[in-house]
Amino acid sequence: MCGMARAAMEHATKAMVEVDLSLAEQVITDDAGIQRVGEQCAEHACALLALQAPVARDLRTVVTAIQAAEKTRQLALATSQKEAAQAAETRLAIYRNHQPFRQ
Repeated sequence: MCGMARAAMEHATKAMVEVDLSLAEQVITDDAGIQRVGEQCAEHACALLALQAPVARDLRTVVTAIQAAEKTRQLALATSQKEAAQAAETRLAIYRNHQPFRQ
């Protein structure tokens, strides 16, 4: 999941720097995969809690894993959406200010 989040951030940065609207849109679309993996992490952690009856230390580890997965997903989403929006705004500004070449 962290690898997916890292890739999303890298792609969002590339989309912004290169003003690549299609890549920016793809980053937002790919967030569904990150969200799905995060939900699987939470489900697995809940299953561990229900089936293994962890003691305090193990319980803290499981709860921390759930929180880390959610924070990773939120960070990837926030970063990718912000950078994708910036890329779209930049492209739009360039388009609006474009002056045709006159001979």
